Amino acid sequence: MDTFEIISKIYEMRDESIAEGITSQDAMVFAEQSVAENYHISYNSLRKLIGN
Repeated sequence: MDTFEIISKIYEMRDESIAEGITSQDAMVFAEQSVAENYHISYNSLRKLIGN
């Protein structure tokens, strides 16, 4: 999985969570944590990748 696929997956999950009624910030954190866990990527590395 390349960088763009990872970022796309994060934003896709974030948008789905927002549609379910979760706040934007909480949805972003949830998506980041889920992708980090599912794809075995360090959460801190993932945050650096997307600039947070």
